[in-house]
Amino acid sequence: MGNVDMEKKLLRKEMLKKRDSIAPPNLLSWSDKIVSFVVSGSKYVRATDILLYSSYGSEVITKGLCEKALKDGKEVFYPKVEGDYMSFYRVTSPADLNTGYKGILEPYGFGCKFKTGHNTVMIVPGVAFGRDGYRVGYGKGYYDKFLGRNTDIYKIGICFDQQLVNCVPRDEYDIQMDEIITEKTILTRNGKGEARWV
Repeated sequence: MGNVDMEKKLLRKEMLKKRDSIAPPNLLSWSDKIVSFVVSGSKYVRATDILLYSSYGSEVITKGLCEKALKDGKEVFYPKVEGDYMSFYRVTSPADLNTGYKGILEPYGFGCKFKTGHNTVMIVPGVAFGRDGYRVGYGKGYYDKFLGRNTDIYKIGICFDQQLVNCVPRDEYDIQMDEIITEKTILTRNGKGEARWV
Protein backbone atom coordinates (compact mmCIF):
# COMPACT_ATOMS: atom_id res chain seq x y z
CA MET A 1 0.00 0.00 0.00
CA GLY A 2 1.42 3.37 -1.06
CA ASN A 3 1.74 6.45 1.12
CA VAL A 4 -1.34 8.13 -0.39
CA ASP A 5 -3.45 5.00 0.12
CA MET A 6 -2.30 4.73 3.73
CA GLU A 7 -3.00 8.44 4.38
CA LYS A 8 -6.48 8.05 2.87
CA LYS A 9 -7.15 4.98 4.99
CA LEU A 10 -6.22 6.81 8.21
CA LEU A 11 -8.23 9.91 7.27
CA ARG A 12 -11.21 7.74 6.32
CA LYS A 13 -11.16 6.00 9.70
CA GLU A 14 -10.90 9.30 11.60
CA MET A 15 -13.66 11.02 9.62
CA LEU A 16 -16.10 8.11 9.76
CA LYS A 17 -15.71 8.04 13.53
CA LYS A 18 -16.45 11.80 13.67
CA ARG A 19 -19.42 11.55 11.33
CA ASP A 20 -20.92 8.56 13.12
CA SER A 21 -20.87 10.54 16.38
CA ILE A 22 -23.26 13.23 15.05
CA ALA A 23 -26.50 13.26 17.06
CA PRO A 24 -29.57 12.27 14.98
CA PRO A 25 -31.33 15.68 15.41
CA ASN A 26 -28.21 17.43 14.06
CA LEU A 27 -27.94 14.92 11.22
CA LEU A 28 -31.48 15.85 10.15
CA SER A 29 -31.26 19.63 10.61
CA TRP A 30 -27.80 19.94 9.03
CA SER A 31 -28.88 17.78 6.07
CA ASP A 32 -31.91 20.05 5.55
CA LYS A 33 -29.62 23.10 5.58
CA ILE A 34 -27.30 21.56 3.00
CA VAL A 35 -30.25 20.65 0.76
CA SER A 36 -31.56 24.23 1.01
CA PHE A 37 -28.16 25.56 -0.12
CA VAL A 38 -28.06 23.12 -3.06
CA VAL A 39 -31.55 23.95 -4.37
CA SER A 40 -31.02 27.71 -4.11
CA GLY A 41 -27.86 27.55 -6.24
CA SER A 42 -27.90 28.65 -9.88
CA LYS A 43 -26.41 25.35 -11.11
CA TYR A 44 -29.29 23.38 -9.58
CA VAL A 45 -31.89 25.84 -10.88
CA ARG A 46 -30.58 25.54 -14.46
CA ALA A 47 -29.98 21.78 -14.36
CA THR A 48 -32.25 19.40 -16.26
CA ASP A 49 -30.69 16.24 -14.78
CA ILE A 50 -29.75 15.61 -11.15
CA LEU A 51 -27.53 12.65 -10.27
CA LEU A 52 -28.11 11.79 -6.61
CA TYR A 53 -27.00 9.14 -4.14
CA SER A 54 -28.94 7.15 -1.54
CA SER A 55 -27.75 8.27 1.88
CA TYR A 56 -26.28 5.47 3.95
CA GLY A 57 -25.43 5.44 7.64
CA SER A 58 -24.46 8.93 8.81
CA GLU A 59 -24.14 10.50 5.35
CA VAL A 60 -25.93 13.74 4.47
CA ILE A 61 -29.59 12.75 3.98
CA THR A 62 -30.68 13.23 0.36
CA LYS A 63 -34.31 12.05 0.33
CA GLY A 64 -35.63 15.62 0.60
CA LEU A 65 -33.44 16.66 -2.32
CA CYS A 66 -34.87 13.84 -4.43
CA GLU A 67 -38.43 14.90 -3.63
CA LYS A 68 -37.66 18.57 -4.37
CA ALA A 69 -35.91 17.78 -7.67
CA LEU A 70 -38.81 15.62 -8.87
CA LYS A 71 -41.29 18.34 -7.86
CA ASP A 72 -39.19 20.86 -9.81
CA GLY A 73 -39.48 18.74 -12.93
CA LYS A 74 -35.87 17.55 -12.99
CA GLU A 75 -34.89 14.12 -14.24
CA VAL A 76 -33.41 12.32 -11.23
CA PHE A 77 -30.91 9.48 -11.49
CA TYR A 78 -29.44 7.18 -8.83
CA PRO A 79 -26.32 4.99 -9.01
CA LYS A 80 -26.26 1.23 -9.31
CA VAL A 81 -23.03 -0.72 -8.85
CA GLU A 82 -22.41 -3.00 -11.82
CA GLY A 83 -19.19 -4.93 -11.34
CA ASP A 84 -16.28 -2.50 -10.96
CA TYR A 85 -18.30 0.42 -12.30
CA MET A 86 -21.35 2.45 -11.47
CA SER A 87 -24.23 3.39 -13.79
CA PHE A 88 -27.05 5.84 -13.11
CA TYR A 89 -30.72 5.04 -13.77
CA ARG A 90 -33.67 7.40 -13.77
CA VAL A 91 -36.22 7.22 -10.96
CA THR A 92 -39.63 8.87 -10.81
CA SER A 93 -40.13 8.30 -7.08
CA PRO A 94 -38.09 7.16 -4.05
CA ALA A 95 -40.17 3.98 -4.32
CA ASP A 96 -38.16 3.10 -7.46
CA LEU A 97 -35.22 2.19 -5.20
CA ASN A 98 -34.44 -1.25 -3.84
CA THR A 99 -31.82 -2.61 -1.43
CA GLY A 100 -28.61 -3.23 -3.37
CA TYR A 101 -24.83 -3.07 -2.96
CA LYS A 102 -23.84 -3.18 0.75
CA GLY A 103 -27.49 -2.62 1.74
CA ILE A 104 -27.62 0.78 -0.01
CA LEU A 105 -30.81 1.65 -1.89
CA GLU A 106 -30.31 1.42 -5.67
CA PRO A 107 -32.53 1.72 -8.74
CA TYR A 108 -33.65 -1.61 -10.14
CA GLY A 109 -31.49 -1.07 -13.21
CA PHE A 110 -33.97 -1.61 -16.01
CA GLY A 111 -35.14 1.99 -16.40
CA CYS A 112 -33.76 4.85 -18.44
CA LYS A 113 -29.96 4.91 -18.12
CA PHE A 114 -28.10 8.22 -17.84
CA LYS A 115 -25.86 8.85 -20.84
CA THR A 116 -24.56 12.40 -20.79
CA GLY A 117 -25.79 15.96 -20.54
CA HIS A 118 -24.54 19.54 -20.41
CA ASN A 119 -27.08 20.66 -17.80
CA THR A 120 -26.31 17.91 -15.34
CA VAL A 121 -25.49 18.33 -11.65
CA MET A 122 -24.12 15.43 -9.64
CA ILE A 123 -24.42 15.40 -5.85
CA VAL A 124 -21.30 13.59 -4.68
CA PRO A 125 -20.90 11.93 -1.26
CA GLY A 126 -17.59 11.57 0.51
CA VAL A 127 -15.92 10.68 3.78
CA ALA A 128 -13.72 13.81 3.75
CA PHE A 129 -13.40 16.85 1.51
CA GLY A 130 -10.47 19.21 1.13
CA ARG A 131 -10.78 22.96 0.76
CA ASP A 132 -8.83 22.42 -2.47
CA GLY A 133 -11.88 20.65 -3.94
CA TYR A 134 -10.74 17.03 -3.69
CA ARG A 135 -12.44 14.26 -1.74
CA VAL A 136 -11.79 10.93 -0.09
CA GLY A 137 -14.53 8.36 -0.65
CA TYR A 138 -14.87 4.81 0.61
CA GLY A 139 -11.93 3.54 -1.42
CA LYS A 140 -13.57 1.73 -4.34
CA GLY A 141 -13.17 4.58 -6.85
CA TYR A 142 -16.69 4.29 -8.31
CA TYR A 143 -17.28 8.04 -8.48
CA ASP A 144 -13.84 8.91 -9.83
CA LYS A 145 -14.18 6.30 -12.57
CA PHE A 146 -17.65 7.53 -13.53
CA LEU A 147 -16.64 11.20 -13.49
CA GLY A 148 -13.47 10.45 -15.43
CA ARG A 149 -15.76 9.27 -18.28
CA ASN A 150 -18.31 12.10 -17.86
CA THR A 151 -16.27 15.28 -17.67
CA ASP A 152 -19.06 17.76 -18.49
CA ILE A 153 -21.02 17.08 -15.27
CA TYR A 154 -21.05 19.83 -12.62
CA LYS A 155 -19.94 18.17 -9.39
CA ILE A 156 -21.21 19.30 -5.98
CA GLY A 157 -19.68 17.50 -3.02
CA ILE A 158 -21.85 17.57 0.10
CA CYS A 159 -20.74 16.81 3.64
CA PHE A 160 -20.98 18.06 7.20
CA ASP A 161 -18.65 20.90 8.14
CA GLN A 162 -16.56 18.67 10.40
CA GLN A 163 -15.66 16.52 7.38
CA LEU A 164 -13.96 19.50 5.73
CA VAL A 165 -10.14 19.70 6.00
CA ASN A 166 -7.57 21.95 4.33
CA CYS A 167 -6.54 19.29 1.84
CA VAL A 168 -6.87 15.54 1.43
CA PRO A 169 -4.31 12.99 0.17
CA ARG A 170 -4.86 12.41 -3.53
CA ASP A 171 -3.48 10.74 -6.62
CA GLU A 172 -3.75 11.30 -10.36
CA TYR A 173 -7.12 9.54 -10.63
CA ASP A 174 -8.94 11.68 -8.07
CA ILE A 175 -11.49 14.10 -9.51
CA GLN A 176 -11.83 17.66 -8.22
CA MET A 177 -15.27 18.96 -7.26
CA ASP A 178 -16.68 22.17 -8.76
CA GLU A 179 -18.36 23.06 -5.49
CA ILE A 180 -18.48 21.82 -1.89
CA ILE A 181 -21.45 22.52 0.36
CA THR A 182 -21.73 21.96 4.11
CA GLU A 183 -24.32 23.24 6.59
CA LYS A 184 -21.99 26.23 7.23
CA THR A 185 -19.90 26.67 4.10
CA ILE A 186 -20.17 26.95 0.31
CA LEU A 187 -16.87 26.63 -1.55
CA THR A 188 -16.97 27.33 -5.28
CA ARG A 189 -14.38 26.92 -8.01
CA ASN A 190 -14.19 29.92 -10.33
CA GLY A 191 -13.07 29.32 -13.88
CA LYS A 192 -10.88 26.48 -15.09
CA GLY A 193 -7.44 25.26 -14.10
CA GLU A 194 -6.26 25.87 -10.56
CA ALA A 195 -9.11 26.06 -8.04
CA ARG A 196 -9.85 29.38 -6.42
CA TRP A 197 -12.34 29.05 -3.62
CA VAL A 198 -14.52 31.77 -2.12
